[in-house]
Amino acid sequence: MAVLLLVGFAIILGFGVIALARGSTPSLSAEQERSESSDEDLLRIERMDVDRLEEIITRLIGRMGMQVVDVEIVEDDAVDILAEDPRPLVGGQWLFHGVAAAGGVVETTRVLALADAVRAARAAKGIFVTNGFFTDDAASAASDQPLELVNRDRFRDVLREHRLLAALGFDQPPA
Repeated sequence: MAVLLLVGFAIILGFGVIALARGSTPSLSAEQERSESSDEDLLRIERMDVDRLEEIITRLIGRMGMQVVDVEIVEDDAVDILAEDPRPLVGGQWLFHGVAAAGGVVETTRVLALADAVRAARAAKGIFVTNGFFTDDAASAASDQPLELVNRDRFRDVLREHRLLAALGFDQPPA
């Protein structure tokens, strides 16, 4: 009988800990914890506002061989850019969602909202770009959706790959 009471108490205590954990602040991603924050390009990306983020994503879309169809500022810190990939068979519409998080974290609700917007727009894919990071839960939520998450560090890598860092003045000292 005492063992059953002890097991019952442990189960109740476990559920209590789980409930408290869910109410706490979101966990930071492992990517953010090991990020190289001293890189000057990363610091410039982190300081971008939504207008600069929109400008850079729009130029990136052009470099990727796509055309911008529509641009809409959807929140003070967020922009949606609908792009068309003209290639036959693999092309289609892509929805880019940029959030100026200034090095902060993007939570699961925003990722799920993009997934809904991609379905509503009947887009082939959604690309979530931020100058911050995604929580581990947000990254997990995107894994079974037609989404790609691009955090601050990966954004820098993509800009470098498409030779946009120098073109956008990232190779210059900050003003």
